[in-house]
Amino acid sequence: KREEAEIKKKKKYKEKRKRKKKKTKKKKKKRKKPRQEMKKQTGTKKKKQMKE
Repeated sequence: KREEAEIKKKKKYKEKRKRKKKKTKKKKKKRKKPRQEMKKQTGTKKKKQMKE
């Protein structure tokens, strides 16, 4: 019985680790850079329109 419980615990632990790894992948802030560039572009366009 003890061995079976240990195996189940190990399986649960592995599943939790897999889920945690997926979360860390989502945390990478690669998406923010293009968004900031887009904001900069819109800002320059508005300034150009104001000058004209």
